[in-house]
Amino acid sequence: MAKYDAGSSVEALDYDLTAAVKDTEAEGHAGAVGTVPEPSQDQIAGFFDALGGLRLQEQAFSNELSDRRRDRMRDLWLAEHPGKTAEEYPKDATVTPAQLIELQDEDRAERDAFRRKMRGQYIDVLDEACQGSPPRPVLEAMPHRHLQGFAGWLAGSFSPEASAAGIV
Repeated sequence: MAKYDAGSSVEALDYDLTAAVKDTEAEGHAGAVGTVPEPSQDQIAGFFDALGGLRLQEQAFSNELSDRRRDRMRDLWLAEHPGKTAEEYPKDATVTPAQLIELQDEDRAERDAFRRKMRGQYIDVLDEACQGSPPRPVLEAMPHRHLQGFAGWLAGSFSPEASAAGIV
């Protein structure tokens, strides 16, 4: 009968993020190479729960922004159609390209602030799951695609099934 060898059945969570932070000031890249400590089952569950929560926040923000944009489009239409009421606003009404750009510009600062907030929360989730290895300054210094790639690798290492299902 084959023997189970815990030393070879699960690979260490070794990482090398040097290339991702080489052009940054991530404290001299301290911690850019290392090993994520083995997480507990609760830590893994918390990681996936937190990622799901972030997705729900993103969806809620997107829905809220869409609703407000629709309301502003209706208000523009009403301003161009004196005497009409909100109930008469056609579902297929459109705005001019200039109006659409104006609407998008109105949302830009809020979208940018939300993205920064979400990145911070995303790094919080990764930092907690990684238990400080890599250190937070390294995670913060990573460009978006590298951070996403690291999170995907981590999720796949924690749970190959979850990674294959596109949870990360």
